[in-house]
Amino acid sequence: MPTVFHARLSTFVEASPIEGFNANLTGSSDYAAMEGASVVIVTAGVPRKPGISRDDLLGINLEVMESVGAGIKQHAPDALVICITNPLDAWCGRCRKHVVCR
Repeated sequence: MPTVFHARLSTFVEASPIEGFNANLTGSSDYAAMEGASVVIVTAGVPRKPGISRDDLLGINLEVMESVGAGIKQHAPDALVICITNPLDAWCGRCRKHVVCR
């Protein structure tokens, strides 16, 4: 059954014949699915809900990004990491802190 992951990834697959590359794209919330990946695209984060302050949301999402960074470090330490989450500066900085960067 297709998921939101598959729908988002389909746009990358459509470019492969034009650009001349082969790709195996997988979307998952299981960190083990990125084992050996050369590129990891991070879209993690919890949306703001009624009654949650922006500061509380920041704290929650920083913990999420720490977990994502640890998962990348464990399963795909040599991957190029692309973070497309908001606020971008805070999430990328926190993710980078937990992934070995070259």
